[in-house]
Amino acid sequence: MSLFVAVLATGLAISLVHEKNDWVNLTRLNLMLTAALGIPLYFSVGVLSEKKILKGFQKPLGYLVATLVLILIFLNFPVRDAPENTHAPYIRYIVYFLAIHLVVAFSPYLANKDLNAFWNYNKVLFIRLVTGAFYSFVLFLGLTLALGAVHLLFKLDITPEFYLRLFLVVVGIFNTWFFLSGIPEDFSKSESESNFPRELKVFSQYLLLPLLSVYLVILYAYGAKIILTWDWPSGIVTYMIIAVSILGVFTNLLLFPFQNSENNLWMKKFFKVYYFLLVPLIVLLFVAVGIRVGQYGITVNRYIIILLGIWLSLISFYFILGFKNLKTIPISLSLFMLIGSFGPWGMFAISEKSQLNRLKTMLEGSGILMGGKIQNEVIWDMDTKGNLQGEKLGNIQKIKPKDLGELSSILKYLGDFHGFGKLKSWFDQDLSQLISQASANKEPWEKPDPATLYMETMGLRLDFGPLEGENGLLPIVLMAKSQNQTEISGFDYLIHYTWFAAEPKEALETELGKNRLGVNFPSDIDEKLVVIWNDKTLTFDIKPWILDLIAQRNLDAKFDFEQEALTLEKEFEGLKVRFLFSTIHLNQQEEKTRVEFVDVKLLIGTMSIANSEK
Repeated sequence: MSLFVAVLATGLAISLVHEKNDWVNLTRLNLMLTAALGIPLYFSVGVLSEKKILKGFQKPLGYLVATLVLILIFLNFPVRDAPENTHAPYIRYIVYFLAIHLVVAFSPYLANKDLNAFWNYNKVLFIRLVTGAFYSFVLFLGLTLALGAVHLLFKLDITPEFYLRLFLVVVGIFNTWFFLSGIPEDFSKSESESNFPRELKVFSQYLLLPLLSVYLVILYAYGAKIILTWDWPSGIVTYMIIAVSILGVFTNLLLFPFQNSENNLWMKKFFKVYYFLLVPLIVLLFVAVGIRVGQYGITVNRYIIILLGIWLSLISFYFILGFKNLKTIPISLSLFMLIGSFGPWGMFAISEKSQLNRLKTMLEGSGILMGGKIQNEVIWDMDTKGNLQGEKLGNIQKIKPKDLGELSSILKYLGDFHGFGKLKSWFDQDLSQLISQASANKEPWEKPDPATLYMETMGLRLDFGPLEGENGLLPIVLMAKSQNQTEISGFDYLIHYTWFAAEPKEALETELGKNRLGVNFPSDIDEKLVVIWNDKTLTFDIKPWILDLIAQRNLDAKFDFEQEALTLEKEFEGLKVRFLFSTIHLNQQEEKTRVEFVDVKLLIGTMSIANSEK
């Protein structure tokens, strides 16, 4: 059964590669993922049968239950490509995929108290997995080189898609077949083995343990930096702590039988200390994720981090207290993952509620949501081509730039992970029906984006820019519409500048014949833009101009400006200066606005040059 679904999944994957459309056939993709999940599921039933845990009619019943589980998972996927589809079914699939692999690791020995037998069983699985991956790599490399030789010598046209299909066959069929062929029908012979592979010990002791130690030192150094500088930890540290912790648990599992020999008693002491060392890192993990939750609420990713943090805490204290049943690790982790995947306590319900509360609070605080209804709701009409046409956005002036970014982030998150069903009562129109009507008989890229439509119906625009940069800065980009020509009438020189704030603040000097030009770009809008032409100096007060542009950007749904709006011009004692900005990149924090990057054309015209040329 495992081999059958492996062949089925590989065939479906090849058909998807062969698909010439620009979008994926959802039915085939979902069936492929379901078949791939059947490999470990049917394998687990097969092992339980061979271990005589499932006897008589229980064996076909086990395969029937496994098939029903796969059918339910397949039915949980979206049936058609629609704008309202979310990532939730596929995230839940990943959770089930990992949980079922963990079930494979412990299910045959759930009632068996012999830890040595449990470890030997997983040793066989691990060795077959690593060996199968190596054999598959060698086979694919050899066949690829052979096909390359045929292509060069016989001028046969071998497309890149053919190599991808070959890779899928090797990984999907050969690798699965090789793995299954090495699994003994009777595990009783290997359960009592005491001669453990030396290669496994060398790999764990001399590769994984040093790496684990290096990562621990790095994380503790980062923790010391936080204490010394009182700089709050960044979100990325949570992923590092999770990775290091799981690496340590995995290394402990691999080295378990070696820890009891007299020559390796230090390993047992090391891992007991290791779980003590994990405690401060777990505290750091909760602090880091707590800061992000306080700022931006709970998401699916943060829920999973919190869940893994709780699991690591329990496992650490379990081993610190002297318990040593290795089966606790895969059993507890699979239970945590399964329990967290559904129900009102699950990752999807909790994260959706958190983000909806944030969205509601921000909209009510700005007066856009009152009495459970959106004020100044944009009413949509459909033109003859099936496109939605609405009024001018009426609530954009009520939102600060940073709040607009946060609202956009929440709407995009809800659209990606949960859908907008809980927002339906806020609107007088049935937006879900409007999206369906506007999506009918259209290609995927022509269909309306639900998050954009919901945001615009609120009288706002969806901001795709970054929500928040480093140190809490809010990036703002002012751009001019693309121009193919530049009008130079009345000017003598055109100079193109690309300036970064990291460059020295001294004037950028250019020799133009007998004339000397210098430009000093401000790194802050409170500073002046200065042009030096020989002995003449022109200054531009850019602050009111920049603030007016930012206000226009917030009041308008457009992301770029006409060139006239991004033009500065001044005349002084026969000198004419015109700046044509194409891009101005700003960083705004509270009342401080820094200029980070400028791309501009400078036009210079003088009466003296014109007279000398005459």
